[in-house]
Amino acid sequence: MFEDLKPFGIFSPTGGTRKDVPSILLSQAFTPDNDKVVFIDKEIHRRKMRDYYFKNNDVPVKTPDGYPALLITCYIKESTNTQYFLVFTKSHIYCWNPDTETFDTKYTLSEDTIDWHITFFNDKIVATSGNDYVLIWDGTGNFTSLSYKYGIVVGYTGEKTTVDADSAAEQKVLNVASTTNFVVGDVVIINKGGEREEKGKIDTIQAGESITLYDNLVYAHTQSDADEVEVCSVCTQAKYVSEYERFLLVGYPCIDGTWYPVGILSSAFGDENNFVSSNSGYYQAGEGSKITGFGELQGIKYIFKENSRVQMWLVASADVFNFRELKDSFGTRASHSIINDDKGNLYYLASDNTIKLEGSGTISQPIQTEILDKINPAQVNLVRSAFVSDYKELMWSIPLEESSQNNCVIAFKDGIWLLLKNIGISDFGYYYTS
Repeated sequence: MFEDLKPFGIFSPTGGTRKDVPSILLSQAFTPDNDKVVFIDKEIHRRKMRDYYFKNNDVPVKTPDGYPALLITCYIKESTNTQYFLVFTKSHIYCWNPDTETFDTKYTLSEDTIDWHITFFNDKIVATSGNDYVLIWDGTGNFTSLSYKYGIVVGYTGEKTTVDADSAAEQKVLNVASTTNFVVGDVVIINKGGEREEKGKIDTIQAGESITLYDNLVYAHTQSDADEVEVCSVCTQAKYVSEYERFLLVGYPCIDGTWYPVGILSSAFGDENNFVSSNSGYYQAGEGSKITGFGELQGIKYIFKENSRVQMWLVASADVFNFRELKDSFGTRASHSIINDDKGNLYYLASDNTIKLEGSGTISQPIQTEILDKINPAQVNLVRSAFVSDYKELMWSIPLEESSQNNCVIAFKDGIWLLLKNIGISDFGYYYTS
């Protein structure tokens, strides 16, 4: 009668958590309702499933543009103890307005994106979509371009001229001695380091006579002052942003129209608007491949690339940082899979589709064949991760097989893997309620 029954494993609340179940049986192990369960104090509990929180008259509120969230985050402005819940879609940034129970638009992209990355710096939030300016927000108004209206000034090209005729404030024409090597779209700095320093972007050029800017001059620049005018190097886009020891890092930047896949821009110490001081600069994260994300472990910054990782740390010299590339062939193609637990341990979905604990190696053997090997490689950028403090567990939302969106969640705690099937989570986040 019982000859055809298959063996299975049982997790017993009274006997503790069995960890010696043979791996060959793990795909067959089950308990009643083992989907959407959680381990708490070595006992199995039904996982609390969340209801919609963002509602208007008890009706769940969707994003105004109708697109799913690529990234969600809670930004707490410490100076005012104010909480903001932000949603990033492929076209917009929205902020939840608890008074009107609606999402307010905080930024509209010039073109759609497939991803967002954020960091917190100086009580502000910094965000980048990879196809628009790097943005910053302090909780007031809307997101604006970081550092300068038309991008991050990271240096100067050496192409110079001088003002050779009076140019009044509150108008756009700047009279110059020469326009040689000046190009429409260039950002220029006038009277660098002086009392009348300002920047402008060239709209049109009157050859040999003047340049016309997009915006009005703030100061008057006279013939007698002969203020110098120099072309700036500008970062107009970037793939990644991160914070490290009060330096703002901008990874994989586009500078003067050229992308730098292993490049990193660092701000001045504690100053997100300054990328041209003596302790700011441009760095290169190893050779070859391209940057795919940032992580941190025990005070060391990790720069992830497609097939390697680069360690970065502070040094007491003019170099500011030192770098070491770990060439073990493991990087990541899923930047949002990089996550720390409450002990600071660093985890990530590696480029070989295993989940690794930095310093220990692969931890995903029990679910490798049945789950991780089935991740859709074309959608690996959709993978998201979180450490859930309520349950003291790590979670990854992943797209399996032919799915074009995340359709499964895996959870890891105390060496045990759990599965939440048929759940499509585009990102994890939190929001504090009273």
